[in-house]
Amino acid sequence: IEARALQVAAEEAPGDPTKLTAYRRALDAALVAFPDDVELILKRGVAESPDPADRGQGSVVASVPFFERALKVSPNHFGARHYLAHAFENSGRVTESLTNAAAYAAQAATVPHAVHMHGHELRRAGRPVDALAQFEAADRLQRDYFAREKIGADLDWHHHHNLDLLAATYQYLGQMKKAEPLLKQSFGLP
Repeated sequence: IEARALQVAAEEAPGDPTKLTAYRRALDAALVAFPDDVELILKRGVAESPDPADRGQGSVVASVPFFERALKVSPNHFGARHYLAHAFENSGRVTESLTNAAAYAAQAATVPHAVHMHGHELRRAGRPVDALAQFEAADRLQRDYFAREKIGADLDWHHHHNLDLLAATYQYLGQMKKAEPLLKQSFGLP
């Protein structure tokens, strides 16, 4: 609770590095008391981001040791793989990002974002056809989820992001007739 309160304080003053430092120190202290708590380890890795409001997408190279530590404690923790994919992506380490994104997708094959992340990294690795297959699969999973749960696409930011990358990949491959309706859907979302 103390660590979360310090994180909120850091979020409310993003230009004040002392608040982010206080949040990191609280997590470090918690890890002394609970060194094998995977969620604390992951939170500490995410806290390496310069943005106190980051939720893992902005993970940096300094986050990697924490995420790798989490995998040592819990080898099948797909969240650690997800964060590693982002940390390596953000530092331009495409091969490592792709490896972790593939593991994340394999471990969480029914989670649209996991499948999307694999496509995201395949695209960065110069494999647009393989990426397209992942974006299409993520889109099917997402739409099935919306139908099953009876919720609107506007309630999930990720759907918009996947539509954009799916359409952009169709464009890249010269399939403009497939790209156009997806772009219209994406632009039409609130």
